[in-house]
This record gives sequence, structure tokens and C-alpha cells, in this order.
Amino acid sequence: MHALLPGFVLMMIFGVGYHILPRFSGRAVPWARGPLAHLVVANGGLALMVAGLLLRPGWTPGNHILALGGTLVLSGALIFAHAVWWLTQPPKWTLPTRNEG
Repeated sequence: MHALLPGFVLMMIFGVGYHILPRFSGRAVPWARGPLAHLVVANGGLALMVAGLLLRPGWTPGNHILALGGTLVLSGALIFAHAVWWLTQPPKWTLPTRNEG
């Protein structure tokens, strides 16, 4: 279950978010390499989480590997949260309207 939730479900949500939100908001993702950084950090964390869970029963440092993996998955989610926050903010300016009258 620990591999399925971050590995498939969250990555599906993040991927759809990176695809849909810029189209709805009319803005680009604030950091062009953010989605790639998110992918690398979160999937690296997922690999460490799985390794930590497998090593944990017989090896005490497995807990530290699990914690590091969870921290990396959380870091990836924070990268996504920053992009979502940026994409959902209203623009600071609006186009002037034409007064017809």
C-alpha cells in the first residue's frame, strides 16, 4: 500500500494537475523544471520508502531509510503545492475595459 499510494495515485493526481491547471489558469508553471524535479525527488523518495520497508524488519537503519524516503516524497508534494498555489492566484492586473457609451 505504501508503494501504491505515492507511486501511482499521487503521481496520477500530480500529473493531471500539471497538465490541467496551467490551461485553466492561463499561466505557465512558475518554475519550468519544477515538474521534473518533483518527479525525480518523489520517485527517489518512493524507492527509498520501499527499500526502508523491506529492510526494516531485520535491520535497524531501515527506519532511517524509510524516514528519508518519506521526507523526499513530502518534498515533492511541496513542490507541487507551490506550483498549484502559483497557478490558482488571481492575476495582479486586468486588461482595461472599453467604455462604450
